[in-house]
Amino acid sequence: MQFNDGMFAYVRNSTHSDLIEHLNEGRVNSGASCVIFVSQHHKENKVSVVCCDSKNTVSEETVISLPKHAHVLLSLTTLSAPISANEFSLPATLGDYSAHYVVMGAVCDIHGNRIGALLLIHPNLSLTNEQQSFADITRQKIELRLQYQLLQHPFTDKLQEKVALLNEIGRISHTGGWEFDVAQREITWTHETYCLFGMTPGRQVTLDRALGNFTEKSRKHIRAAILEVLRKGNAFTLEAEFINGEGHKRWLKMTGKAQCIASKKRPKVYRIFGSAQDITETKRLSDTQHNYTQYLSTILNNLGHALLTLDEEGTVITANNLVRQVFGYDPDEMIGQEIFILMDKNESGQLSSYAKGYSQQQSAAKEIKDVRDFLAQSSCMKGESMAKALVMKRKNGGNFCADVIFSTFFLDNQRRTVALCRDMTEQNFQLEQLKDAAYLDRVTKLPNLHAFDTTLKRTIRECKATLGYLFCLRINIVNLDQYRQAFGGATTDYITRIIAARLERSFSGTYRVYSESRDSYLVMYEAPLQDGENGASALINEVEWKLVNDVFGHITLHNSPHYLQANVNTCWLEGKNLCFEKVKHMIFQTPPEGSLQNTHERVRLYQGSTARYERYQYIKQSLLRSVENKELFIVLQPQYGDAGNIIGAEALLRWQHPQLGLISPGEFIPIAEESDIIVEIGQWVMNETCKLLCDCQEVGIQTRLAINVSAKHIARADFSESLLSIVDRWKVPPGSITLELTEGTLIHSFGLVRKRIRELALKGFVFSIDDFGRGNSNLSYLKELPIKELKVDRHFIDEVNLDGSKSLLINSICDMAKIFDLRAVAEGIENTHQLRYAKDCGCTGFQGYFLDKPMRVHVWREKLLSEKAHTGDTASAERPH
Repeated sequence: MQFNDGMFAYVRNSTHSDLIEHLNEGRVNSGASCVIFVSQHHKENKVSVVCCDSKNTVSEETVISLPKHAHVLLSLTTLSAPISANEFSLPATLGDYSAHYVVMGAVCDIHGNRIGALLLIHPNLSLTNEQQSFADITRQKIELRLQYQLLQHPFTDKLQEKVALLNEIGRISHTGGWEFDVAQREITWTHETYCLFGMTPGRQVTLDRALGNFTEKSRKHIRAAILEVLRKGNAFTLEAEFINGEGHKRWLKMTGKAQCIASKKRPKVYRIFGSAQDITETKRLSDTQHNYTQYLSTILNNLGHALLTLDEEGTVITANNLVRQVFGYDPDEMIGQEIFILMDKNESGQLSSYAKGYSQQQSAAKEIKDVRDFLAQSSCMKGESMAKALVMKRKNGGNFCADVIFSTFFLDNQRRTVALCRDMTEQNFQLEQLKDAAYLDRVTKLPNLHAFDTTLKRTIRECKATLGYLFCLRINIVNLDQYRQAFGGATTDYITRIIAARLERSFSGTYRVYSESRDSYLVMYEAPLQDGENGASALINEVEWKLVNDVFGHITLHNSPHYLQANVNTCWLEGKNLCFEKVKHMIFQTPPEGSLQNTHERVRLYQGSTARYERYQYIKQSLLRSVENKELFIVLQPQYGDAGNIIGAEALLRWQHPQLGLISPGEFIPIAEESDIIVEIGQWVMNETCKLLCDCQEVGIQTRLAINVSAKHIARADFSESLLSIVDRWKVPPGSITLELTEGTLIHSFGLVRKRIRELALKGFVFSIDDFGRGNSNLSYLKELPIKELKVDRHFIDEVNLDGSKSLLINSICDMAKIFDLRAVAEGIENTHQLRYAKDCGCTGFQGYFLDKPMRVHVWREKLLSEKAHTGDTASAERPH
């Protein structure tokens, strides 16, 4: 359904501003780039723009083409999943959103008829729960507003009410009225008459235009009848064939009667009026009654499934033509035969793989008995049905899977059964293809991670039941990415298939191989081990030998031998100690060097440890209480300028656990980032840093502190608000705070954090890129975002040797910083040569153990006070903004 002209004008005049206000609110709350309300038609994949949010410019009644499946999605759900904007024909004014995604929401009237849709153009492929909720709230507001306005449309007076009643009666009976003013030669129609001819109600109609709807033969009859009325004043009734608005031929029953003025000679006709009733269906039924059997037969032959009518013994009484296509029998051949000749009786015959799945449910003999019993039930009521998944038999002896529905009815007090047979061969084949896509790797055709999880859960149950041991391993190829960069994706796929084939040959029988990714594989021993540690040790030795000698031998590429290197995590656990999460953690976590079991140059074998898993779980649980128990504290590592003065410091988080002691940030930060606890910790660090800056201001120390911000924290909608609240509480200038982000945060969340960074930069906050050059650098964000500082990753500083080798990257980064007018900071300075080289390259800030180790707050404060007293100035050579 779509807005007609009257409805569109009414909505535009009465609710246009309200709709735009709702669209603006929805755009802001849901994070969308643009929100448009459109009217649509259920038979077309085109929509017309009704209105758009005020930020964007789209002309009213602009036509937008939708994807072919758009109306299906709108009929299934009120809010669709995001669809690529490339599938829509957006107007030129929205060209910047071609790489975005569109979420559609159906807008309905009070009767549930769809009258329009809401299009939210969003920069992200997936919406958060909060964004989805705001999007649906916007859709509901638009819907309720339109429903209210349409209900308020007034009827002017009682006359209109009665006209509407007469029009409704005419609609129900398919009867319209007409009037012909003889003097003016004008025709007047009722609303239903316009509908019968497919014309717009209210349009002026002449006599010639009215007659133009009829066939030539019918026009002659109508003209003759009207002339007869004019001459004699007689009423008439006739049937006429006409063409409706859709171009279809239909039939009208027309009546006419004259209104006359009294005259001395003879009455003078001044008006003719009458009715016009659509009798097409009545006439059609009358014409087809003698072909009723053929009519029903046509319907039955186009059901798409074989249909058989059976008596109580299972004898076929009737069969449609689809029996020939499904079973290979002519319908006449089947009549008089028992349906059981179509059911496979061979329980061990040659079945297709799909048919085997059906036959395993119960034996063929049992299936036939169930059907016989159903057909013979004298107590079976009318409408009783039974659905069966059966293995059926064709005339040529082949078998196939079928869904068969048996349904009873009574005809002339005799019980009959209809059997509707649907060939499921193609559907089952497609289902198997879907399963392959879900559980098989595309390149290697090995079972994927989903299949591994299913097998792992089953094996865990078996090990627990038998008190046996579980054994599995994960193989990670560490240098495959080098081959991808050197030779391309096709060669990498070739290598992957070779390794997969070698693994399958080497680990057969009780073993099963799974593909996790291009460079990672999983091997599961699918039976519980009963030999305990001795059996596990033997398997580990066997695995190592096979990997070294059979799997990771040389691979020939371009007539040259190449060798891959792999790290292998092994896991074996007793059944009573097994759980799914523990096993996954033991084989997927990067093992420490202390767990290395061999020293082979190509295959490094590591033993998984339950102690590491238990420590991981203990740390994960303890983190929840770390802030509340005041176990966290910050240390500060000073940053030095060219002149050797302190220009700021980086706030680093530390955790003093009451039982485990001092825990490395490299251990607990990744665990915190797995959940929202990282946000709570980030809030605590920001508060402690601002509190420390406030304390420094009170004693006359002006400095700048840097805070590391996690991707999950800055992606939160309330990040800016909470940061500004903390800064305001401690009354510290935003320019004294540097927010350090990693390249990964910017690259993977660029669209989400871009606006936030710009807003905070305008407030005075300084942004720095930490570990620059280590990730997949995308230099576009250096131009688009207000970044002020680059921190050269310590990995590049470590590569600076006394002979000056491997230093080109530092030169490049510093040159890049100069081009973008950014400050370059070298971190990880460990000796005089590295410091000198960083200065020569153009770095203006320096940080590292050679200059100062991270220190407690009070030590750092005393150091600043000492430097202030020594220099007679503030401790910061570079004042905060």
